[in-house]
Parts: sequence; C-alpha cells; structure tokens
Amino acid sequence: MRKKMFQAVIFDMDGVLIDSEVFNFERRLAYLRSVGVTPGTTDIQDFLGQSAETKWQLVVPDPAERARVRPGFYPYKAAHPITYADHVMPGIQATARWLHAQGIRLAVASAGSRAEIDRMLTATGLAPYFQVILSGTELTENKPNPQIYRLAVTHLAVPPAACLVIEDSRIGITAAKRAGLTVWALQPKQYHIDQSQADWQFADYEAFRRHFAGVQRSANLG
Repeated sequence: MRKKMFQAVIFDMDGVLIDSEVFNFERRLAYLRSVGVTPGTTDIQDFLGQSAETKWQLVVPDPAERARVRPGFYPYKAAHPITYADHVMPGIQATARWLHAQGIRLAVASAGSRAEIDRMLTATGLAPYFQVILSGTELTENKPNPQIYRLAVTHLAVPPAACLVIEDSRIGITAAKRAGLTVWALQPKQYHIDQSQADWQFADYEAFRRHFAGVQRSANLG
C-alpha cells in the first residue's frame, strides 16, 4: 500500500485557525482615530497576510507620526483583547483532532507574535495537536517570502511533497507556492480575496475533511 499523500498540514493563523482579521483590523483603526490619526488605508485587503511592521507602514505612512503613535497601541490592545475562544474558526477544533488521530503532523506558520500564537492555541484548546509553531519572531523575511514555510517543512521532518498548507490571503498563498508546497485556501465569508493561486479552495472545514479524506484514499489506492 502506498503512503498517504499528505503527512503534515501547515496552518496560517488569522483567517484560518481564528476568524480574527476583521476584529484586528477594526481595533487598529479605532485606536488611530482615538489619537486623531487618519489611517493611510481602510481597505482590509491591504492588511491580509502582512507582517505587523508592514501593517503599521500602511496605516501610518509617515515615519515620524508612526513612531509617535505606535507605542500607545500596545496598552490599547491590552485593554481591548480579542477573546480567541469566541473567534475560533468553526470546525477547526474537530478537524485538528481528526487529523491528529490519523497521525498527521500539524504546524502553525504565522507572521504574528509567538506570544499571541501560544495564547490562541491555549485559549482554543488546539495546543495539544500542534507539533511545530513558527512565528514572525523566528523570521528574517516575512510572507510572501517562502522562508516560514521552508522552515516549517524542515521542523516537521516531512518531505515537501507530503506537506499541505492551509492559507487564506494572497500573500500567504504566494509564500507557500514559492516554497513548492500544495496550498488549499479557506474562503472568507465577510470579504473577497484573490485565491486563484491556490490548488483548491474550500468554504468550511467540513468540506476540507471530505476532500482531504478523498485525496488520502485515492493516494493509498493508487
């Protein structure tokens, strides 16, 4: 019998494990308005998949103004935290358990901070299922550079052809494809993203499980 096609799945965080993109975007804009700054962009698509540094450059293009207002965001963020348990993506907990039970290795590869990734995994009960966690802290280059996905493959100790990436943003999809990986894209419900580079798109994790099971079954029978 042939080995399963996929031995590992690498997940982005925001928009994939957590339905947090709109919350994070609106919180940042609310802070800027509270300190009298007009955001450089109010289009959420400009933010998707970007590093924290790039997001700040987009919303406050002037370096001096950015240096003035950025420090105040962190106490504002602490006073207005996201409740991860309330924003967990529907079906991901059951999907993580299901994959784990099959011996599939799981990783998180996100440009976010390691502290926030750890907090999210603990708050949602996902922590026991993930063997590898990579954040922007470990990187010298952020998406769309493929560095984070190449590192994830190395840490998972699985051949690239046996790794599947779950992304949502165009930038994240590009990074994974540049790493030579298969990418499936979770379609957002509140806004549109160009996911045309992805190998497959799915609406929810129930559809993901059906398709994944079919792919694995076909690989084993082939």
